[in-house]
Amino acid sequence: MSTIGSTTATPTSSDHHLDAANRRRESFKTYGECMQEKVETLEEEVVRLRSEVEILEIQLSNIQVALPCQAEETGGLIALNVELSGRVKVVDILLTQRHSNIAELKIERDKQDIQIESPEADLKQRDILVNEKDARINALRGEIDKYEDRVSKELDRNATLMRSFLNAKRRIKELEKTQQTRRVREGSNKSRGKAHEHFGNVKIKSFWHLFYLLWH
Repeated sequence: MSTIGSTTATPTSSDHHLDAANRRRESFKTYGECMQEKVETLEEEVVRLRSEVEILEIQLSNIQVALPCQAEETGGLIALNVELSGRVKVVDILLTQRHSNIAELKIERDKQDIQIESPEADLKQRDILVNEKDARINALRGEIDKYEDRVSKELDRNATLMRSFLNAKRRIKELEKTQQTRRVREGSNKSRGKAHEHFGNVKIKSFWHLFYLLWH
């Protein structure tokens, strides 16, 4: 009597290559999704920082307009300037952190490049994806650099305006002191002439009148 034996299919070399290719493809897909999420997170952060910088620019511009019109509120303007400068520094710290995040993302991508072994077709697809991510990362880095430069320029402009304002206040006080001294001298010696008496009785009509007297 003959015995019918059962046979078990043995995986072939082609099956092994197919499984390996599938695993690599799945790994590459996961890597691409991770890269996409991180880039989108950075893009959202840049949008938020852009909005923050625009708000700061508006506030700094308002200060520049208010300086000549609100000379008597020096203390409040200085306090506001200090507050805005502190907020700009916080934004600058966040931008620096974003630079660090981009650098870490590039290091992680480079590690993945070494670990992933793909067939020739997958390599081409991966190179295209990596180049696209590099372009987006470089664009983000350029945009962050641009806003860092704008923040730095606004800080410099604000500091220059504040110095000019304080110098003007100091000159105005000196002019007022000089006028008071002249009034005292002219009061004790009225015989020096009407022209001298007239200049000693000059009254300050406005903030801009003081600037006129200061520069003329």
